[in-house]
Amino acid sequence: MPLDRLCVVGASDAAFDNLPEHRSQAGHIIGVAPAEILDDHENHHSFVPMEWKTGRIKRVVRSTLAAEAYGMGTTAEGLEWFRAILAEMKDVSVPHGPECRTKPMLIPGALVTDAKSLYDVMVADRLNVADRRLSLEAALIRQQLKSNIQAKWVRSEQMIADCLTKSSVDSSYMREVWRSASWTLGPDVRAPSTRKRALRVPESQGGGHFGQGHFGRKQRPSGEGSSRGESSGEGGLSGRERKTPAEAGTRLDV
Repeated sequence: MPLDRLCVVGASDAAFDNLPEHRSQAGHIIGVAPAEILDDHENHHSFVPMEWKTGRIKRVVRSTLAAEAYGMGTTAEGLEWFRAILAEMKDVSVPHGPECRTKPMLIPGALVTDAKSLYDVMVADRLNVADRRLSLEAALIRQQLKSNIQAKWVRSEQMIADCLTKSSVDSSYMREVWRSASWTLGPDVRAPSTRKRALRVPESQGGGHFGQGHFGRKQRPSGEGSSRGESSGEGGLSGRERKTPAEAGTRLDV
């Protein structure tokens, strides 16, 4: 892979309250790949792991989202470190000072998660998190995304760092990615379909539609009834006529 076409990809995963004393665990895998992996979600691309790490999150967290965010923060720091190394490999004359911080930004990067809640926080227009500690961590991640780093979402079955935090997860997919030195941020036929979900990449991620439904949930075709025996009527209404609050006799307090 030519140095001028490389990007750094960091895959992060976490497990909430899976250790003694209500501790949580986080793990990540950071590797280099051609920049095409960020936009081409239909093909496999070379992926060479450079670092992997798993361990206990230093503080007790309140939720899965918090555990994922703290893990992603550590992954983002490692990604920045590898971008700095690649920048120096491409130009050994990088001086100390402001240029030392701007040169690594020329190398694209991606932070990959399988937590839809964290992905939404990372790409949302405004940060709206009630937990103040979590909002600070999320703000740090969002700030790093402004330095030529993209947020990416993959299915849990394709999260190569999943087996670093959960003993019940089969590591065969991660081993296959390492053996073949190839990965994709789109649907991967090599990944086990343990949840039997349809394949799809979020629209905001820049990928196309793969299968039916939103994130694996099948959409009901037009005219098809639900499991309760309802049938579609005119204008998309169900067999049970929808009434306004006035017709239904519902009182609205203004």
